[in-house]
Amino acid sequence: MFLRRLKKSLWPLILLLGLLLRIVVYFQNRSLFLDEANLARNIAELSWEACFAPLHYQQYAPPLFLLLEKINWIIFGPSELSLRFWPLIMGCLALVGIYFLLRKIAGTGWLSLFVFYLFAFSQVYIRYSTELKQYSTDMAVTTALIWAAVQYVPNDRKGWLLWAVLGSLSIWLSMPSVFILAGVGCYFLWIRQKERMLSIQSLLLLGTLWLANFGLYYYLILGNDLQKSELLSYHQTYFWPLWPHSAADWQQLYQIIQSLSGTLIGHTFIALLIALPGGIWGLFYLGKKHTELLCLLFTPIVLCLVASGLGRYSLMERLSLFMMPLAGLILAQGLVVLNRQISAWARWILAACCLLILPLRKGLEYFFVPFQYEEMRALLLDLHQEIEATDLIWIDHYAAPAFRWYTAYDPLPVNLVSSPANLVYNSWNGIAFEELKIPAAKSGQIWLVFSHLVSEQNREEMRRDLKSVQDHWGAPHRELHHPGVMLFGWKLEE
Repeated sequence: MFLRRLKKSLWPLILLLGLLLRIVVYFQNRSLFLDEANLARNIAELSWEACFAPLHYQQYAPPLFLLLEKINWIIFGPSELSLRFWPLIMGCLALVGIYFLLRKIAGTGWLSLFVFYLFAFSQVYIRYSTELKQYSTDMAVTTALIWAAVQYVPNDRKGWLLWAVLGSLSIWLSMPSVFILAGVGCYFLWIRQKERMLSIQSLLLLGTLWLANFGLYYYLILGNDLQKSELLSYHQTYFWPLWPHSAADWQQLYQIIQSLSGTLIGHTFIALLIALPGGIWGLFYLGKKHTELLCLLFTPIVLCLVASGLGRYSLMERLSLFMMPLAGLILAQGLVVLNRQISAWARWILAACCLLILPLRKGLEYFFVPFQYEEMRALLLDLHQEIEATDLIWIDHYAAPAFRWYTAYDPLPVNLVSSPANLVYNSWNGIAFEELKIPAAKSGQIWLVFSHLVSEQNREEMRRDLKSVQDHWGAPHRELHHPGVMLFGWKLEE
């Protein structure tokens, strides 16, 4: 009786803590990082109609998401809190949607609660719920469409109109929603004989309307991006190998599976040990007992993998977030069924594995330690205290987007230079000293700004650049450090 009451109370408690955690991280107000700053510049610079065209600065975001952001920009200004407001709302709605879907489809048992805990406190979901990108919106749209499909079937003209509007808006708000809508269409076709629904012709007309919206979307925006060879090259390792025939293909397939599983449940061996049998059991159970739900949940995943295999959709972590509610529902259902079918001692092992994973979901620590990524704002405020008007600032290419944002749009109390000529935006290279137009014998100061130091590769690039400078000017006289960013200063004497 006690355990039953505890389980019942833990569901709303975890939901409340998950929502509160996202709000707390939102108000921690970390600096915009590279991609956020570039998207913010698009929001500031583009007209309303330009939201329905390819963006600048190698950015992509769905048009309705951009319109919501631009409205916030106009009303509330260029602050981080203003720009991240809609991602926060969507991230919270996604968590609420997952809460209700898990309870409805997989039940309210301990294993279903375990899966919900992962969504509530995993760092990846918290991050993208408080970041100026569209990925929390993708998750929110996924959960909303799945919930609406289960609750509201188009059984009359009013229902048809509802789904016509809902599906069309979803496509312009979240590009991967086209995969979800394909699953919804298969679900409606499957249950058409069981439910009092519209004719198959009406359902096909509904699908045609959705495809027409996506076709227009592709013509205006996506087609342009998919023609860029540098973009395809960047995402090449994230495309699903449809027909793996070499060791490299199998290695890439394994890495993608590990990445998708890691996004959902974690990157440890124990997590993989739970995810694979749980997912397989979930698919078999749904296929045998609830084929309509298998159509609804698994069709979008299959179509996304096919699109990825054709080089049309990248399975990078952030781009695959929209699938996680689907995968989470399948996993929860599979774990529940698996737990019923295995022996008592195997249940204890399964429970132990789940308990070992819970501490690795470190989102709760952000109640006490701020979540930080690239603190360019703090670095520039420090630089403001030390820079002279004639100093020269070299901004590394990774640091340029946030530097431009905070010195051009954000009302930061920073006056870094007296002339734009004292700013150099570029990667450090063999002709860097010529471009600086400042001989080593001249007096003054030069500052090097580095950002996006979130991977060993980027940090190694910075170390190579620093060695080049030190060979020319010696050791820096000043260093400033903040998470993800660094600043080095040289004082040049006569």
